[in-house]
Amino acid sequence: MKILARILPLLFTLSSVSGCGNPLIGREYAYTRQEPAVARRSPTAFTVRIRIDRERNSVIWQEVAHDSDGELGRDIKTWTGCTFLDDNNWECEPVTAPGADVVNQISMRDGNLSEVYWTENRAYRTQYKVFGFQF
Repeated sequence: MKILARILPLLFTLSSVSGCGNPLIGREYAYTRQEPAVARRSPTAFTVRIRIDRERNSVIWQEVAHDSDGELGRDIKTWTGCTFLDDNNWECEPVTAPGADVVNQISMRDGNLSEVYWTENRAYRTQYKVFGFQF
């Protein structure tokens, strides 16, 4: 227990420098569907990493989807037309279908990442990785 008490402040300090581009320290966002997709045995889990580019008013979105059978796919999107108040409060222009229905939109409010994907509202939880360990 004493070792843990000594290590935790170090880990929190290391996680605070995650914005410096260190690949060993990072923040990810996770969301798991409640119900399995059609023809799948278990719910799909999504893990997302984002990179904010304020100069170009864009967000780079890196997503990995998997279920109990393994990885289902990876996707990288560049969202443009984003409005930033700060790194923890922003939103990007929605992708719409003919007829003006919102198909996909991402935003962050008070550090909480959310996505509207068709009729599904995804509220991601934040998780930290330090030297490959997840917190």
